[in-house]
Amino acid sequence: MMEVIGVGYGRTGTYSLKLALEQLGYKVFHTKEMFHSAALFDMWHTTVFSLESAQGGALGAPELRAMADDHGFTASTDMPMSLYFKQLRKLYPRAKFVLTTRSDEHTWFASWTSLMESVALLPRFAPWLPRVNKIDRYNRWLLAHMHDDDAYLTAPHPLVMDAPKVQAAYRDHNRRVKRAFLLHPGRLLDYTVGSGWEPLCSFLHKPVPVEPFPHSNSSAEVALQLQLLVVLANAALLVALYFLARLLRRVLHLPRPPVRAARAARSLLPAATAAELQARDADPSIGNTAGIGAPDSPRTTRTTSDGVSIVPGTVSVCEGCEGTGAGAATAVSPFMRQVHSSDRLLAWLR
Repeated sequence: MMEVIGVGYGRTGTYSLKLALEQLGYKVFHTKEMFHSAALFDMWHTTVFSLESAQGGALGAPELRAMADDHGFTASTDMPMSLYFKQLRKLYPRAKFVLTTRSDEHTWFASWTSLMESVALLPRFAPWLPRVNKIDRYNRWLLAHMHDDDAYLTAPHPLVMDAPKVQAAYRDHNRRVKRAFLLHPGRLLDYTVGSGWEPLCSFLHKPVPVEPFPHSNSSAEVALQLQLLVVLANAALLVALYFLARLLRRVLHLPRPPVRAARAARSLLPAATAAELQARDADPSIGNTAGIGAPDSPRTTRTTSDGVSIVPGTVSVCEGCEGTGAGAATAVSPFMRQVHSSDRLLAWLR
C-alpha cells in the first residue's frame, strides 16, 4: 500500500525526497525506477505515453494500484505519478501527500530546461539504443501535457518549449494540488527540500535521523550520464561499422581501394629517402618495394639492364653506396626498411 506520495513537478527536489524517504524506511518509486524496469516502463508506455494513448492531452489509465501490489512500492515521488494526485487520493485514503516546490517558477524552469535538453540527446544522437523511443514518447507526452498541445507528440527534434506556458502549467499544478486537499489539510505537506528533516519527519510521525538530509543534483548527474552514453554509443557504432565493412569486403570480394596513405607518407620522408622511392618508380624493371597493389604477388628475382639481380622489397640505390651496376653493393637504408614495413601494413589493412 502507498503510504507517502510526492505530488510535485519534476526538478523540485523529488530525487532528494526519494533518498530521504528511503532513509525513513520506505520503498520509493521515482522516474528512474520506471526507466530501469522493463515491465513498469511497458505498462506506462502502453497505457499513457504511446501516441495512441496520449492524444488529446489525456492522462490515460495507468495501473496505479499495481505500483504497490505488484512491485511493492510504499512511496512515490516525481512525474508521472505526481500528475495523478486526484486518483491516488481516492485510491489510498490514508496516504500522506508531499507537494515539493521551488523558490520561484523561474528558478524551477531553468532547472527543468537543463534536464529536458539533456534527455533530448538520446533520440537526436543515439536513436538506436534500447528504449530510447519509449523515453522520447514519455518526454513528448510531458511536453504535450504542459503546453496543452498535441503537436509535441509528433514534432521533429529539437522540441522547443514555450517558457510562459510551461511556467503557467507549473503554477496551475501546484494550485490544483492545494485545492484538492482543502478539506483534508492534514494529508498534504507543502514542502521545500531545503527545509531539511524536521517538517518532513513531523508530518510523517517519524524520528529525525542523525544523518544530514540528502541533497542530490540529479539534473547534473543525468546530463553527465547521458552525454557519456551518447559518446560511447556512437564510438561503438563506428567500430561496428568498420568491422562490418571489412567483413563485407571479404565476403563480396570487393576491389580494394588505392592506398593513398602510402603516397602521403612519402611526403613526410627525408629527401634522400624520397629520391630512392622515385628512382624505384622510374625503373619498371625494379620490383614493387612492398607489393603495393599486389600484396600477395610472388617475390621473383629480376635482372636490370646492368645485370644486377633485384628482389622485390629491396632497391639498388642506397645511402652510402658509391654506385650502381653489376659490381656495386646493394643494400636497403634504415629509412627504406621503415617504408617497406609501413607499406606492408597499409596493404594488409586494405
